[in-house]
Amino acid sequence: MNNKYKYHKKILTIIIITIIVLGNFNIINAKEQVLNINEACDLALQNSSALKILQLNIEHLQLIVDQANEASKLADQRLKINDRFLELYYKKQKNELTDPSDIQEYNSYVSMYGKPLIGEDQKFQFIQMKTITPLEAKYSVYSAQNNIKINENTIKYSIMQSYCNLLNLKDSIEINNMNYKIKEENYKIAQLKYKYNLISSTEFKKIEGEYTKAKLTLDILNNNYNLQLKSFNRQLGIPINNITSIVDIEFDSKIDSIDKYIEETLINNMDIKNALEKLKNKNYIYDIVYDSFSDENNYNIQNALYEKNQAEHDLYNQKISKQINIKMAYQDIQKKFLDYKTAQDSYNNSLKKYNEGLMQYKLNKISNTDLKSLELLLKQAEIQINNVKRDIWLKIKKLEFLSHEGLNIN
Repeated sequence: MNNKYKYHKKILTIIIITIIVLGNFNIINAKEQVLNINEACDLALQNSSALKILQLNIEHLQLIVDQANEASKLADQRLKINDRFLELYYKKQKNELTDPSDIQEYNSYVSMYGKPLIGEDQKFQFIQMKTITPLEAKYSVYSAQNNIKINENTIKYSIMQSYCNLLNLKDSIEINNMNYKIKEENYKIAQLKYKYNLISSTEFKKIEGEYTKAKLTLDILNNNYNLQLKSFNRQLGIPINNITSIVDIEFDSKIDSIDKYIEETLINNMDIKNALEKLKNKNYIYDIVYDSFSDENNYNIQNALYEKNQAEHDLYNQKISKQINIKMAYQDIQKKFLDYKTAQDSYNNSLKKYNEGLMQYKLNKISNTDLKSLELLLKQAEIQINNVKRDIWLKIKKLEFLSHEGLNIN
């Protein structure tokens, strides 16, 4: 069995290395694809080397469970015959072992085990092997399976953050592209005016500087977008040079009461489930240890009691910390709703100014450049609303993840 364990561990190591290596060489065969945010999350989960490694680790832990169960059967067998073995052993010590069948039975026990288990400490080692070790091994699998669900949520939330960042960058590029075109048009007009001495050198250089700055800003944003897109592709587990097109999210600002989120958290959160299961196991282990020793001050009893109390403390802390996370996430959403109102007011104000400017433009009271500047301000206000909407959407998703399986947050 030990060789089987070593072989499995060796294979596990090879597979993990292979997953990591292959994950780092997915930079060829670039292609174009359009992904909405749900498709992006699904793709990231499907290609996640981290999740594959965690799943392999569960298989490894399951092998340990199998080993513990086999050892448990042997320990149980040893414990079952120990009383009889002791009886024959003491007869032997007193020279009272005379019955041929008893002698044969005793000799078979000696050949198998050497000596009987004498004393509470020796017996407890096999009690531990029979009940405690398999229980702890099963808990390792249980908690690892729950942790996978937390990691899945964490991966999805990270993808959502990156996706929204790319959308915000696209909006920023659109705004700066509008600004660049305005500055470019102003610059071309200024070139003609300067050529015919209609503006001073100082005025021309100012307009030229604004044009150069707008062009440089747009170039930087485009480069930044391309870099972030490559990083996003890596998160998805696809070739980093893929041309991944994204579409805007469907905004939904509905949220339930904070009490409902807290209630769901206490029921569904995997860290709480792990802590609850651990406490259940520690209570059971304490009872086993307590029944195994006659002295209540025995080290094993005191240690089991300490671990039981620690598990109670851990469960309490998990419940408190998760509730705090929910309250903070909920408050963040409330603050963002205020930001949304501010952005909406700003948009309404910009829209009013644009409509007034449009009327003036039709009456030839302002230039086309002035109108485009008002249009730019209106677009900026619109995009600010979109940014706030995405922030709200992200924070609601975070709240939902926290109130269900959980989320690894800093």
